[in-house]
Amino acid sequence: MMCNVLIACVNYNTPCDLAHYLESINNAASISDDIQITVLVVENSTLEKAIHANNYSAVQLIIYRSEQNLGYLGGVREALKNMSIKPELFDYFIISNVDITINKMFFVVLQKLSEINDIGWIAPQIYSLKEKRDRNPKLLKRPSQLKFRRSF
Repeated sequence: MMCNVLIACVNYNTPCDLAHYLESINNAASISDDIQITVLVVENSTLEKAIHANNYSAVQLIIYRSEQNLGYLGGVREALKNMSIKPELFDYFIISNVDITINKMFFVVLQKLSEINDIGWIAPQIYSLKEKRDRNPKLLKRPSQLKFRRSF
């Protein structure tokens, strides 16, 4: 069964990190034939560095250059609205930093997940090689609906 994933990320003057990030997504996406990955890059950079979409043939790459830096979630919200992208049409919607890499088996494992229908958020382990620890703050209590609505 085809799995449709939307990944949104915001780049601010980190072209090398972005290139490594996109390369890791592309490598992970090329392992599975039954997954479609769309990557939305919100470009908040003041640096002019071209992203070569043809370097990432296993994903659909959408670049949104923001007129103003609205921050992280504000930039994602603006891009989704202005590009008429509806996250609810995807099986998974991932919002991520660009200073990470995606494990090559990530999408294979994601496809095999059998989550409960009322799950709204999956938080991965964010392991820092430098600090040798998990950097994910893991919430012990789910945020209220009001808090979620304020984000988008």
